[in-house]
Amino acid sequence: MPDEEALRGVGDATPPGEFATCIADVLVRGGSVRSEILSTPGEHWSEIRRTLDELDTQRYSIFDDFTDYDAQRCIARSTIIECAAGDRVLKRGGTARNIFVVLDGTLEVRDEATIVNVLSAGDAFGELAFLLEQPRSFDVDAATDGARILSLSEGALRRMIAEDAQIAAKLLLNLSKLLCVKLIRSS
Repeated sequence: MPDEEALRGVGDATPPGEFATCIADVLVRGGSVRSEILSTPGEHWSEIRRTLDELDTQRYSIFDDFTDYDAQRCIARSTIIECAAGDRVLKRGGTARNIFVVLDGTLEVRDEATIVNVLSAGDAFGELAFLLEQPRSFDVDAATDGARILSLSEGALRRMIAEDAQIAAKLLLNLSKLLCVKLIRSS
């Protein structure tokens, strides 16, 4: 794997030169988390592009009207997370502000024990924490095995917004459309 050595020593209690347990597990199993650093050149983008092409024909997307170049800028430093049913993806009160896009499978948005929304391929979530710069409002759990989620880095998205107004406008317009669809669904 390219740049595997860059992951040595990552983690709070990981001695220099060793892999954190979670990273070692991913490397051994082929992993439930994939990123550019853990993929061969072009593999990460190819996997995301293939899924986005399928989603484009279905409904609104966070990447509507994006060129491949635009989308690649947005997914810089992104990861693909594969989940088993019951895995917690987001925890209410969490302070991370990444935006997520469901690539495959089903997730449940919960307010304590109550399911308030069900997410499927193409749905984005986490956008409220990103846009409002506030802690997470709900828990989000994988409802099906093999659910795959694209995690878009808050830092990379904010840099892109600061550096490229045209792409930022497309992204924010698409997030607005997705929020409108959520509002309509909840009515």
